[in-house]
Formats: sequence, C-alpha cells, structure tokens
Amino acid sequence: MTTTRHYVEQKIAAILDIDAAFAAIKRFKIGIQYRVPIQDYPFGEIVILGEDEFDEETGIVNREYTGEIRFEVLQQDTSTVVGRIEVIESYVNIDALVDAAVKLLRKSANRTLGGLQDTVNNPAQWSVQDFTIGSSVRYGFGQRDERENLFQNFGIIPFICRTRELKT
Repeated sequence: MTTTRHYVEQKIAAILDIDAAFAAIKRFKIGIQYRVPIQDYPFGEIVILGEDEFDEETGIVNREYTGEIRFEVLQQDTSTVVGRIEVIESYVNIDALVDAAVKLLRKSANRTLGGLQDTVNNPAQWSVQDFTIGSSVRYGFGQRDERENLFQNFGIIPFICRTRELKT
C-alpha cells in the first residue's frame, strides 16, 4: 500500500527528475540505500524522516512530514588551481545540484507539490497544503561504502510538507 508520505517522496523525485539541471543524476532513490553501487553515482535520495499530527479538527487531521533531499557525487581529485587557491570539482558539482534543487522547489508551482492530492479515492482523502524548503542546507564529505574505499561529497536539503487528511 502506498502511503501519503510515499506519494510525497515520489512527487519530489518526479519534479527533480524532469528538470534539465539534474541530467547528470543517474538515480533518484526513495529511501536510504546503505551500499550504493558505483554505477549509481551521482544520485539523489528523498526520504521522510518524521511525521507529526497537529491541529486536529473534526474529521480532519493536519499532518507534517519532515525530510531530506540528499545529493551525492564521488569525490574527484580533479580541481582548478589559481595561485594558491584550489577548488575541488566534486564540491562544485554538489553546490550546483543543491542550488538548482532549492531554486526549483521554492517556485510557487511547487508550494503544494503541483497540487498533489489523493487520486485513488473520491472524494480525495488527503492533499498537500504546503511544501517548504528549509534554510539550513548542509554539505559534507563521507564514506558510504568502506569496501570500495570511495569517498563522496554530499549536500542535504531539509524540507517540510504539510497535509490535510480525512480522519479514518
């Protein structure tokens, strides 16, 4: 059974997938994969990490989903050097992906994830009321798969999605 949270994750992936800024991304993964095959890099992950109910009304539950969009690229030793300043290419690539995602997802058309709502039931049992990108984007460097002795640059974009759901 597909839950509201999975529809939200899939819609975010679909919005990113059709934008030309993400043509280099080989996979958009829903959920977290511990050991990522090398051929899947660079990739994006979309995952909801928390779910809270608030402001319950008669017959309606307002729900808030918090999650992250994560981009990872393999660390590259290629860089640009000007004088004593060296810029690592994979870090620049992550910055471009994160910046493009934030700009795209902050567009007014995506405030409700394109009007995302239940299309299975009539009347609709739920709908997205608000989707916002957090202001605390994080960047880092890590090692996801010790077997391969590979390292990754990553960028993480937090988000909040608020829905209204009929109480069942």
